[in-house]
Amino acid sequence: MFNIQPIKLLLGTHPDTGQTGLGCFMNVVAYLNGEPQITDNSPCVCVTVRKIAIFTNDFLHDDERHEMLPFLERAMGSYTAETAELSRRAWLAVDMANGMAAAAAGYVAADAGYVAADADAITASEYAAAAARYATKATRHAEANNYGAAADAAAAAAAGASYAAPSNYTTAAKSPSYAKKQAEIKRLIFVFLDAALPKSSVPAPVVIERARKLIELSA
Repeated sequence: MFNIQPIKLLLGTHPDTGQTGLGCFMNVVAYLNGEPQITDNSPCVCVTVRKIAIFTNDFLHDDERHEMLPFLERAMGSYTAETAELSRRAWLAVDMANGMAAAAAGYVAADAGYVAADADAITASEYAAAAARYATKATRHAEANNYGAAADAAAAAAAGASYAAPSNYTTAAKSPSYAKKQAEIKRLIFVFLDAALPKSSVPAPVVIERARKLIELSA
């Protein structure tokens, strides 16, 4: 009989997820997959998805992170060596990265007047520019069928976009579009995850049942 632990997704990595039921998205995947060591590099997760899932887990607010739970089972069955499918996922990552770069640039252009200090506005601009650069890198890597590098670049673009409009940005007054930019970044992430991950996972049936019970208990 399994020792079923109610799960909750947390910021950062937690090697004791198997005992507590608490950990980041990838920690929980490793736990559900019955891996001997809890890490954030589970081999059952597609390389094009892994880095973006890690970023997403840490980008979301504590009261939003549970929205990733429905993707756990799908991520567990996402590994593939199929070139066409890897290419499709890489281009989905590129689309996400480009969307995030645009969101970051829009934040800087529309809302720079709302930041508390000029230095903060400059920092936001730099992160927006970095997001655009990484989105371009993601495109090049996807064209070269370098799926892992495309995913890395897409995750870096996501980070640049989020830093250009972070939840804890020091502002004299919150920008009218502040929440909208945050919501757009989150929307792009979930569009990617839903499109990139298989609709049904294929780990062992006992693992699927375990995952479902854990998700039910965490609700």
